[in-house]
Amino acid sequence: MTVPMRLLCLSDLHLRSDAVVAAIDRQRLSPFLAQIAATVAEVSPDAVVVTGDTVSPAQVRLLSATLRTFIPAELPVIATLGNHEFRRQAFKLTQKCNHELYLQDSFG
Repeated sequence: MTVPMRLLCLSDLHLRSDAVVAAIDRQRLSPFLAQIAATVAEVSPDAVVVTGDTVSPAQVRLLSATLRTFIPAELPVIATLGNHEFRRQAFKLTQKCNHELYLQDSFG
């Protein structure tokens, strides 16, 4: 018997820089992020898919830490970047950031 997998997809969150800093540094979620955290808890998915346009280009390196402020650590997350993260940033630099995030999440 196959069991269906429950996925929650988050897209185009466009988090403001101050909300990212508050969530990571002060462990304080904005009302918007608190609502997302409540939705994650309510839906109780098997995994969360984040499909880009989440943080500013300057905060791509903080993407994993940001997501973990409102998505529990035991919940798998699949994240991609969108055009918002690439804005004003060379593709190679963004690709390097992605690779570092992957290594950090997988082995760190």
